[in-house]
Amino acid sequence: MIRRIISAAVCLLAVSGLLFSACSLKKSGKKGGEYDPTVPVMTLGEETVSLAVFRSLFDNYLPYMQYSGLDPLEDICALVSGAIDDDPPLSLHDGGIIKAGFNEQVDHYRSAKSQGKQWLLELEQNEKERTQIPKLRIKYNRVFGYYIEVTNSFKDKVPEDYIRRQTLANAERY
Repeated sequence: MIRRIISAAVCLLAVSGLLFSACSLKKSGKKGGEYDPTVPVMTLGEETVSLAVFRSLFDNYLPYMQYSGLDPLEDICALVSGAIDDDPPLSLHDGGIIKAGFNEQVDHYRSAKSQGKQWLLELEQNEKERTQIPKLRIKYNRVFGYYIEVTNSFKDKVPEDYIRRQTLANAERY
C-alpha cells in the first residue's frame, strides 16, 4: 500500500512537470503581446511526444491503473514533424511553415508567388507569338485585375477566345 502511494506521488510530480511545460508552451504563443498561432502548431510535434512520456510514466509508476484508451498519437506526431519546417518563421503571414517538398500544391503556390512576374512575362511573349500582335501588353489595375491590352491598330488580330472588358480611346482591354 505504501509502495503504491509513493509510486503515485512520484508519478504525480512527473505528470505535473509535463503539464507545466505544456502550459508554458501555450503562453509562448504570445509574441509582443499578440497571439501567434504558429508557436503552438510548431510545438505540436513535441507535445505528442509528451503523450508517449505520459504513457511510459503510467507504465512505470502506476501499472495497476487502466489507461488503455490513452493514444500516444505517434502517427500524428510523425505527420506534423514531417510537415513543419525545421526553422519556421515567427508569423503565419510570412509563409514558409510547411516544408518544401511535403505537398506538391503548396510548392506550386510557393513558386507562383516567387516567380509570378516571370510567368507573366512568359505568358505575354507566348500571346504575342500566338496572336502575331507586337503591341500586346499584360497589365494590372485594381478595378479589372490582370488584363491584356491591345492597341486599336491590331484590334482585327485579336482571337475570339479573348473577352473584351473595356474600350479605351486608342486600345481595347481583354
